[in-house]
Amino acid sequence: TLHFAYRRRLGHFTGRLGWRTKTFPNLDRRQGKYTNEIYAGFSHADALHPSVTVHRDVQKGNGWYYYLSVGPSVPSPHGVSITPLIGLGINQHLFIPQTTISNLDLGLSIGVPLGPVSVSPFFLETVGHRSLFGHHCMYGLMVSARK
Repeated sequence: TLHFAYRRRLGHFTGRLGWRTKTFPNLDRRQGKYTNEIYAGFSHADALHPSVTVHRDVQKGNGWYYYLSVGPSVPSPHGVSITPLIGLGINQHLFIPQTTISNLDLGLSIGVPLGPVSVSPFFLETVGHRSLFGHHCMYGLMVSARK
């Protein structure tokens, strides 16, 4: 996964827009091993850091995906942050003909500020609806623009 995001803080809320490219290692090139999506969301700056995000696949999929999560950030020295995550995904016709709860996630990311960007390696354990995702472990690197 390669991920770029723009975030803007508005009081206690943070809005974000982003683009993400995904690789599906279990598919070959003919099946479409790669896809791209755009998303928009917001979060609230309190202890649990609740977040809502809406995703739209612009290459491979034909539906919407909604993600609700909490991920309290724990600061550490030098501006690095450690963020545990629990999230719930709701799929509305993205690769499937129905709307359903698609996945429950548990994850961890480490945010490292580098000037105007933040680089965050992450790990995510996904327990998903068997017809969609199944049970997977994912990892990647998120690069976010900071203002």
